[in-house]
Amino acid sequence: MELLVPGFFVLLFAIVTVFAIVPRFGPTVTLLLCGVALTAGMYHHYKLFYHEYRLATWAEKLRTYGPGVLITALILFILGFIFTLFGGPSVPVPNMAASYESEGETPPISIFGSNAPESSLNTITNTFSDGLNAAKSAVGEGINTVTNLANNSAKAVRNAFKNNVPPSFFEQV
Repeated sequence: MELLVPGFFVLLFAIVTVFAIVPRFGPTVTLLLCGVALTAGMYHHYKLFYHEYRLATWAEKLRTYGPGVLITALILFILGFIFTLFGGPSVPVPNMAASYESEGETPPISIFGSNAPESSLNTITNTFSDGLNAAKSAVGEGINTVTNLANNSAKAVRNAFKNNVPPSFFEQV
């Protein structure tokens, strides 16, 4: 019974921390706190299993640092990306498209206009036609590439076996 109450307080503290404090942190602070927690956990693990690590060979000792090195490199890459993305004091926001009302023009597709269904149908048809034409040209280019590859391979084999003696590797190099 004496372990129930302290465990309950730890659970309540964890709930308050996770739902009230952690969401207010930015990604950099969260990443740094995770790194500190990881370092503390590795130190505690090493301290707890000191005798097993002492009896291990040098290769075994290096193998235990592998995950730590990998996670450290990953954290450094993520930090570099975060600092590159948010390098300035402001967060990058994409520019909004030009407003038609400010220019005095009407939008290209009007919901209530007489040609709205036709223009949206034309847009769909044009998109489908463009995709179909791109697929046709890609298939045609692929067929031409395979045909050229087969012809070139046949010519190379024919030239290699001209005297019915296959060339050695060193003659090709």
